[in-house]
Amino acid sequence: MFMKKYMVLALGLALGLSSCDKTNKDPKVINPAEKVFNLDNFKFDRPTNEVELKGIMDALSGSDFTKAETSAQADLKSFKDAAEAIDKEVKAVKGTAGYLEDNSKDKMKKRLVNANGVEIEQAFKKGMIGAFQLYGLNKSIDEVLKASDEKVRKEALNKAIVYLLGDLSFTKTRDEYSKAGNSFGKYLISVAGLEAPLFKGIDKKLYTAMAKAYLNISDLDKVKTYLAEINKYANLVVASRGVHYIFGYTQKLREKGATDGHIIHELSEGLGFIYSLQFASKFPKEGTYMTKEHALEFTSVNLWDEATDKTGKSVLDKGSIEVAQMFGFEPADA
Repeated sequence: MFMKKYMVLALGLALGLSSCDKTNKDPKVINPAEKVFNLDNFKFDRPTNEVELKGIMDALSGSDFTKAETSAQADLKSFKDAAEAIDKEVKAVKGTAGYLEDNSKDKMKKRLVNANGVEIEQAFKKGMIGAFQLYGLNKSIDEVLKASDEKVRKEALNKAIVYLLGDLSFTKTRDEYSKAGNSFGKYLISVAGLEAPLFKGIDKKLYTAMAKAYLNISDLDKVKTYLAEINKYANLVVASRGVHYIFGYTQKLREKGATDGHIIHELSEGLGFIYSLQFASKFPKEGTYMTKEHALEFTSVNLWDEATDKTGKSVLDKGSIEVAQMFGFEPADA
């Protein structure tokens, strides 16, 4: 069944986000069952590529680095292998991998860090968002633009959406997204609750662009416009989370030192997000924002040295500012 051009797109956008936590700006959930987005009269055509979409969803849930973009596979394998090799009974010190204590939630948790003090598992998990989800988005966008057949174009658009959201239904609740581990959707909801105009309501903007791409699937010029919006919002979510964690925790690292497992955990998440940005496409322009080599500089940072750095020009100091400038926002906005 083909989508009718005259279909009315009714956007039920009652998100009702409450006030944000002043520390990390993550939105608080008033009603966990509330739908993130409701397209009352919008229905996807039954996809003919359901087997392929299931394969993408399975890879998302499994964080399978073999499904990642080829140039990242070796990095991600090394991240995962290094994390698994760390001795959980050895307390980490500068130059020696081991565990650091995280007592942030009134229950001690061991954060396993490498010799540089980076929780390398986080670099793996957040790196997968770029190497699999952003890369998959880019690949699917390219397929949409190359397709002359409307059915094939719609199938490629299906894949673009599933790479980001994990499904085609738009029916997940905020609570479901918040429990989605390291998926893009979880961080989309966090970023949507920020106050800066560039980020506020970004989930509404993303979903609307997706729906309009479907409704205008026969008009390639219009579809290209909406694909550019989808790509922009996806990149912003990843970039803002990287800056959020690094800008927000660098000073805390220097106040408490590199032995605080909670701070190390948060910074390591940021490093993983920034690793992901090598896969952020400038579409509809050519190229990417960051080279692989530049992205790897972040995951190679020594957090023990960063904890005592007073120059203001360290990897962390420069990195959060640099990334924010790339994507057009101020570090404090994230």
